[in-house]
Amino acid sequence: MSPEPRTHLRLLIVSESHLTGSGAWGQVLIFGCQRGDLTKVMDRRYLYGVKFTEIKNGFELESGYWLPADARCCPSKRQREWFRWDSTKHKYVRSRRVVLNPNA
Repeated sequence: MSPEPRTHLRLLIVSESHLTGSGAWGQVLIFGCQRGDLTKVMDRRYLYGVKFTEIKNGFELESGYWLPADARCCPSKRQREWFRWDSTKHKYVRSRRVVLNPNA
């Protein structure tokens, strides 16, 4: 990923699965190099996984969204989050979040 001409980042998406019980996680990690050191630019974890889509000037993440009455196993909604590069902060910031119906 290169949000700016001189900024080169590495994306790592980790999927964790609990083999003897319930629970799985998706984790989005983005690393960069600042003054010769490896630096974590972003680290977000999502219960039951996350879908990553690269878009112009950033990326989109889609994951489960639980209402207060939802069981832990079963989110009744989905959420979509958009992230854009903030060149003054040198990191991705969430620019928008929308909660969707599961069939959207």
